[in-house]
Amino acid sequence: MNDLKIFERYKVDYNWATLLVGLELERLNVKEVAKYAEMLICSNPQITNENMIELAWTKTDRKEVVGLLQQLLKNINVEYDFQNEKRKWRYCLLMKLKEVEEDKKILLEKVAQIYSDFHYPEDMEGFIYYLEPKEELSQEKKAQTEYLENLIENLHKFLENEQIFINHLK
Repeated sequence: MNDLKIFERYKVDYNWATLLVGLELERLNVKEVAKYAEMLICSNPQITNENMIELAWTKTDRKEVVGLLQQLLKNINVEYDFQNEKRKWRYCLLMKLKEVEEDKKILLEKVAQIYSDFHYPEDMEGFIYYLEPKEELSQEKKAQTEYLENLIENLHKFLENEQIFINHLK
């Protein structure tokens, strides 16, 4: 499970919709939602939204918290794109892996797990170690180390492009 600091670490904006998607993806603990609600209420004492106040009371039932978040988003008229919120999560998780995992082979194995967890998005295929490369590789690049380096390079390019996309979201 992750906490919301992952978004701050990688300078990604998050909101109630991001939290909802994180819960639905089982990437966020319900206690993080309570912390976020409590922080907002403490810094904005004029908040009277019942759902937000209810979320501040630490809930342990994921379904109940998801329901409260869905109702809150309706109450405050927040429309969101599930796929964009999901991309924020995927970006931060991949950035965290890239930052903490030094062994390239293990990094690519963990990246492949995220690929699976996010239901095999096509835009990640260029750096999944067990997939056939889309581009023709020279004999030299087919060597194991060269091949891993190429996948890592593709991962870095992907993350750069994702950062640009995420930075342009509302």
